Amino acid sequence: LISYCSRFSGQEALSCWSEGWPLYRAEIMTPTGVVGFCRHFKSASDQSSCYTDLFYVVTAQVQFDTNFMKDYCSQLPAGVSGRCFANTASRLIETDYANIEKSAAVCKSAGRSDDQDQCFNELVFYSTFNFKPGSEQFYQLCNSLPGGWKNRCLANSSK
Repeated sequence: LISYCSRFSGQEALSCWSEGWPLYRAEIMTPTGVVGFCRHFKSASDQSSCYTDLFYVVTAQVQFDTNFMKDYCSQLPAGVSGRCFANTASRLIETDYANIEKSAAVCKSAGRSDDQDQCFNELVFYSTFNFKPGSEQFYQLCNSLPGGWKNRCLANSSK
């Protein structure tokens, strides 16, 4: 994969590497392995994109097992773990709107307050990304969030 993807630069290189995950499936299914896989990128932005891509993949590979993902995300370094919780939560919603409650529960399960903040912030973003502001699903998502996050989400109803 390294040899093949080295032919590309920029977004093409990022896509090549991220889409090559099946060659490293066993590795990315572990927190240590996913960190090693994304460490291939030198810039923080490219590493962040790599993590986002792979956390979406891992969530689907474990068939949306939120207990697995909670353990997986919790073992990642600070900063990366928040991205993991956030991507797990948003992946649940993107896959099936019936997962709204599970999505909020993923954020609540994050052990670090920074991780919870990053995860809830992602759900506030997704309130108008996946749902029409003011729709039934929009309100269901917003009402599943705690306190201030619920208020921030509901403030998006007029967008």
